[in-house]
Amino acid sequence: MPFLDLAAWPPGAAAVFLAACVSAVVSVVSVGATVADARRSRRRLDAATVREQWWTRWSWTLERCLGPDADDRRTGVAMMRVLLALPWATSEDDDIAAVISSEIEHADRDHGDGGRP
Repeated sequence: MPFLDLAAWPPGAAAVFLAACVSAVVSVVSVGATVADARRSRRRLDAATVREQWWTRWSWTLERCLGPDADDRRTGVAMMRVLLALPWATSEDDDIAAVISSEIEHADRDHGDGGRP
């Protein structure tokens, strides 16, 4: 095959061919790195979005837990248990829930009428 006979190539053609091959390899590696980075970014964005939605629900739950109505507090505590079982809850969220649960118990115990003064 005349193509494989490097002696038949004009001067400098081998260097140009080698540069083209290196450029092709670098391009393929660059595309692969870009795709991998895009996937990582997407996963981080998805996780942040899910955590934000979880936090919105958590805020709603805390408002119920700290409200004046005993039924709302019970609903809030039930929702708090559900939200804490999800993987997006942090140890700090667990600590907050423990304090709020304790305060609700104290309020209900101190005020036999559902926590109202």
